[in-house]
Amino acid sequence: MGLPWLTPFSPCRAQRAGGSEYRQWSARLHHQWGALGGGSTGSTGTGGPTEVWKAGTSLVRGWGHHVQERDACHPWCDTCFPQAAYLQQAGLRTAVLEKRHVLGGAAVTEEIVPGFKFSRASYLLSLLRPQIYTELELQRHGLRVLPRDPYSFTPLLEDRSPPRSLLMGHDMAQTQRQIAQFSQKDAQAYPKYEVFMGRLVSAINPLLDAPPADTAALGQGSLLQRLRALWPLLQAGLALGRQLPHFYEVLTAPISKILDHWFESEPLKATLATDAVIGAMSSPHTPGGGYVLLHHVMGELEGRRGAWGYVAGGMGALSQAIARAAATYGAHIFTEQAVCRVLLGSDGQAQGVVMQDGTEVRSKVVLSNASPQLTFLELTPQERLPEDFVRRIQQLDTRSPVTKINEHLSWRDVSGPALLHPTSTILLDLPVSSPRLIPVRERSPPWRRCDGCSGTQCSPGGPQGLQAPAVAAVKLTSPAQASHLRAAMVMPAGLKPILLLLVLVLCQAAPSTQEPQEVQLRLAGPRGPAGEGRLEVLYQGRWGTVCDDGFDFHVATVACRQLGYTAAITWTHSATYGQGEGPIWLDNVQCGGNEVSLADCAHNGWGTSDCHHGEDAGVVCSGQRLRGDPHLTSAPAALGEGPGLSLEEVRIKPILAWAKLSMPVVEGAVEVKYNGRWRQVCDAGWTQNNSRVVCGTLGFPREKRVNTSFYRKLWNMKLKDPSSSLRNLSQKSSFWVHRVQCQGTEPHLSRCSTRLAPPAPSQNACPRGMHAIVSCVPGPAFQQNKNRDKKPPRKASVGKDLPVRLRAGAHAGEGRVEVLRHGQWGTVCGRRWDLAAASVVCRQLGYGTARQALLGAQMGQGLGPIHMSEVRCIGHERSLGECRFQDGEQSGCRHDDDAAVRCHVPHMDFQSQVRLAGGRSPEEGVVEVLVPVQGRLQWGAVCGAQWGLNEAMVVCRQLGLGFASHALQETWYWAGSPDASQVLMSGVRCTGTELALQQCQRHGPVHCPTGGGRFSAGVTCTTHAPDLVMNAQLVQETAYLEDRPLGLLYCAHEERCLSRSADTMQWPYGHRRLLRFSSQIHNLGRADFRPRMGRHAWTWHQCHRHFHSIEVFTHYDLLTLNGSKVAEGHKASFCLEDTNCPEGLQRRFACANFGEQGVSVGCWDTYRHDIDCQWIDITDVPPGSYTFQVVVNPKHEVAESDFSNNVLRCQCKYDGQRVWMHGCHTSDAYGADVVSEMERRERLANNLV
Repeated sequence: MGLPWLTPFSPCRAQRAGGSEYRQWSARLHHQWGALGGGSTGSTGTGGPTEVWKAGTSLVRGWGHHVQERDACHPWCDTCFPQAAYLQQAGLRTAVLEKRHVLGGAAVTEEIVPGFKFSRASYLLSLLRPQIYTELELQRHGLRVLPRDPYSFTPLLEDRSPPRSLLMGHDMAQTQRQIAQFSQKDAQAYPKYEVFMGRLVSAINPLLDAPPADTAALGQGSLLQRLRALWPLLQAGLALGRQLPHFYEVLTAPISKILDHWFESEPLKATLATDAVIGAMSSPHTPGGGYVLLHHVMGELEGRRGAWGYVAGGMGALSQAIARAAATYGAHIFTEQAVCRVLLGSDGQAQGVVMQDGTEVRSKVVLSNASPQLTFLELTPQERLPEDFVRRIQQLDTRSPVTKINEHLSWRDVSGPALLHPTSTILLDLPVSSPRLIPVRERSPPWRRCDGCSGTQCSPGGPQGLQAPAVAAVKLTSPAQASHLRAAMVMPAGLKPILLLLVLVLCQAAPSTQEPQEVQLRLAGPRGPAGEGRLEVLYQGRWGTVCDDGFDFHVATVACRQLGYTAAITWTHSATYGQGEGPIWLDNVQCGGNEVSLADCAHNGWGTSDCHHGEDAGVVCSGQRLRGDPHLTSAPAALGEGPGLSLEEVRIKPILAWAKLSMPVVEGAVEVKYNGRWRQVCDAGWTQNNSRVVCGTLGFPREKRVNTSFYRKLWNMKLKDPSSSLRNLSQKSSFWVHRVQCQGTEPHLSRCSTRLAPPAPSQNACPRGMHAIVSCVPGPAFQQNKNRDKKPPRKASVGKDLPVRLRAGAHAGEGRVEVLRHGQWGTVCGRRWDLAAASVVCRQLGYGTARQALLGAQMGQGLGPIHMSEVRCIGHERSLGECRFQDGEQSGCRHDDDAAVRCHVPHMDFQSQVRLAGGRSPEEGVVEVLVPVQGRLQWGAVCGAQWGLNEAMVVCRQLGLGFASHALQETWYWAGSPDASQVLMSGVRCTGTELALQQCQRHGPVHCPTGGGRFSAGVTCTTHAPDLVMNAQLVQETAYLEDRPLGLLYCAHEERCLSRSADTMQWPYGHRRLLRFSSQIHNLGRADFRPRMGRHAWTWHQCHRHFHSIEVFTHYDLLTLNGSKVAEGHKASFCLEDTNCPEGLQRRFACANFGEQGVSVGCWDTYRHDIDCQWIDITDVPPGSYTFQVVVNPKHEVAESDFSNNVLRCQCKYDGQRVWMHGCHTSDAYGADVVSEMERRERLANNLV
């Protein structure tokens, strides 16, 4: 970690670059850590500093722990005073050079304000070798250590009173009692764990005092020499004995795996895992964490292994004691002496160092305790080192994820708002530097989410000054929640964890203030109503997004007010308004709601986030603006600013009569909107690649050539027409965009190289004087004439043309990406999924380029195989199969990272043909349609008879409101529009995939016996919907036959769960043959599945002793191979609950005690094979081959994002005594060819034609 008081510039930087004197020296240098060779004393060459200071025979640079810096001149570090003491004791004259005014490096005691003394960096003593402690007689030189016992305290936030905590110390019995609060098993295992770790430490502890084995030289010398080099390691191996494999696992395995093996309670594992991540750039799940833990267990204090202690007077007292010991032996110690470079002789040996003021210090031996990077890459001429050695040094990582915060608590109670008051505050010091000042408040831990937490931050040195440490006053009313520790340390691949270690020091403080930094906000994303969109922040000149973690209504309120709106309506998560680009500036934002700016709220720190752009937050603000509101910045509709202009919109202006009547508009002049004004694009340099990008941006899969000469004649005719204003407009630079240059792979025109005006002011804005013309080819779903421009189908190239489809999308042109490979549909993993690959999918399906490439199963999780991962496309591919990709089944991907897309679709003006009226919000109301009546367009209602969820889905999609949650046949509680009281549409029948209600089947003449009014059709729409899918494998594994006596079927008979023939049997004699199986129904969507009926309408079932909330949840059928039904399940009704959920999700719905019913997102409802009515009664079914079928939500009573996966089918063979179930799959799992072949073979096997 850097130091905030370092100066940003030094004259030594130029010297370090190397001059002629440097280049003449030979390239030989000792590459051992800690010593830079030996040499004779001598003078320097010309051109260097003139003053030469000769110091004895050895030189030690720096003091204390090594510190990563950005300055040109550096302190020498790590354990320098002990080295100096031992060297002087051995008869060598030794000098120690320390850059700072205080000795100790990281082991120092300083004052943040007068009277506030604290250990600035290191704060505990344990890893100091006991030999040094005794041989240097540190106790005689004033060192006094206070053992830390107990050594660990973990408080928990719990609903119980009082909440539990975990206190661990050296009293094993007391520690076991503490652990037993959480797990008796762990309490018994903990002593064995301590013995196990102790044995490992005892075996490897001698290695700390032995010279390290030179692994590079093991291949050299005789066998005896090699064995001598390895002897310390062999001794440790012999001491471990049979424990050697376990020791190897501790060294290489993640600490999470080790702790999971020993313990089961999360608080204990989180507490122990802390010592495995401090000082290492890793999480508990990173291999090698056990090795880091061993170093903490190897600590020793006063003969006790694993003991740690506080130094009386702070860590600076330890440094002072060692300094006094070194001085006793005659060592010379100098402060405020910064070293700039190492002096090398002509033979490559180190001969001394050059100080910041130009002084040369000559020495036979130079000991460097700086990091290897500073020593060999900053202070030593690069040309003097072998390239492979430099490369190895560059690959070293000596950084740490630990940020230590020194915290001062006053003794008085905190009351009222957080103020900078010396008697009621906490003072925090953050000893870390970076290119910018990071306020301490922004580095608060991500698990601090208490409502009472608040704070202000300040810096005595000002925003730009690094001369004074950062200070913050914070009011805390709740402890950190230990259960969040593991989650806080686990980061996605490629990100570094930050574990904030709080050290409490009680003393006095003084107030200080600093003005918060002003930031600018804007709303971005797809073009929509004013006041809503993806929230973006301008920081350090770059726009970035805000993560939805911790985002709430208070944050939205502050953001909306800063944007100039009166209030917030709601906020959105999971990139509802599309994924942004660039940095994610803010994460875990915590606002009280009264802040003036988002910068005033607490957060992790600028740019400190574990999120991806699939978690971008958005806001919906009220339409009413504040007086004197700030300028509201809007990003381009699709992708933001590219390498060209910030283009807001693109359109085709039709010129010919047929094009003006066409919908969508496919041919005409290209126009772009810039700064609120439409401009024509000059055709100079216009290419087919440009046309391809324009068509893709507007929702068309491809472009076609256009007769430009014809359009030029029309242009020239207009220029000659005196009544046309085109002549004057075309002479103005503001009329044109001078040049656009695309590669053809861009997803949006704003990504192309665009020039607004010519480079020379005198140059004509459009040399050829005509606008660019494009002609686009619409996809099949948007063609007015289906046979227009129809081409013969291309022959599929094996392994290249992979059919693709979109599932679970709320709007046209969006959904989860699924590909048909090896006859089976599967998903695409989101790894490296980008706009280029997404655009290939969109064009392949007949849409334009991709508007967004979505990750993290944002369109729900798929089923079956994951066919593709690491997809890399250029953008010109005709099919996703032509792109490079890895086999998804070998990638380790899971369905929670399924890729999805949102494509550009053509503007069809469907939205203007339907509206909702009378609802409480824009997402609900009476459906009113605009249809032609006697030659003119008229608004009217839709007959509610036969109105269902499929029809409601089309309406919500047509209006851009997502999915339908309810289809209403009566709307007496909503008042429709006065001008739309007449029913103008009836008998509507939709498949659910249409783009507009006008595309559905309906009556010719209107026929609505119930009339309009209260019986008009209505809808409610929602942005997210559930998606129910059966577990096919479980059905196949659990199917069996049971002959059940009638005496056990009274309850089932009452609920009509048996075939009709059971009514005529002589009860209770006889039995029924039942085909039993388990049903496990997963909710893979993005909303909970809730029953349509309210609690007041639920049915009590005496036999089952609980309420049933839905009458028809699944159909169980047995069909002949020709599709005729021979038997069916008669399960009367269902109770919905979360039978189980994956790790991390809580069950929220339960049937017992009249609880709420439903199936939560990610959870599943299981009906076991041994419960009543979970069967098909096949008593009357003859042996043979059949199709077993289960249909979930068969009447579509509850909305889902995808109904196509609700049917499960299995091939079933019954021989009269046994049953075989095989080939179970959801109805859309396989391609049509595979399904047809399976059915054909089954018919042939049973002699059916």
